[in-house]
Amino acid sequence: MSIETSISSHSAALSVEPLIPASIRSQIAAAITDLIVVTVLCILCSAVPFALSRPSLHSSPNSFGMEVMVLRWFFAALTQFLIVPIAYHTILVGRYSATLGKKFCSIKVVHKTGRRVGYFAAFTRFICSWFSTLLALVGYLIAVFDSDHRTLHDRIAGTLVVLERTSVDFVKDEI
Repeated sequence: MSIETSISSHSAALSVEPLIPASIRSQIAAAITDLIVVTVLCILCSAVPFALSRPSLHSSPNSFGMEVMVLRWFFAALTQFLIVPIAYHTILVGRYSATLGKKFCSIKVVHKTGRRVGYFAAFTRFICSWFSTLLALVGYLIAVFDSDHRTLHDRIAGTLVVLERTSVDFVKDEI
């Protein structure tokens, strides 16, 4: 039994809108959009340490310039690969149920029961998405064979990517 069927069978009693799983195509489009957004954010955030790592006109050759520059480069790498992506996905999914890419594609992340996803589940989902990637994308390929298009990280975090339906869409379906 798919999640859509189980939720929609209870939706009349709870008057909750049915969850319609997002297509794989829209999930891929959202992921590509998010990759572009995160890349731009990483470039902007790492530009500051790179700009600060320029040698000063007043520094002597025997100063600690190289150590400071290495620390700034380390901070830039840490920012690019950890801080920005984790914060972007965790905050946006935890607060708004969608990243900018998901909003652009009119999809959102919800708990498999239909509730809003919290920060912990959003963080867990994103960290587990790295494992889906490290497993030669097998974690993503699972979605192709799943009726709800759930990836490995969706299964681990207990989440589902669904179409974001407005109240107007829901009223149209009811008429």
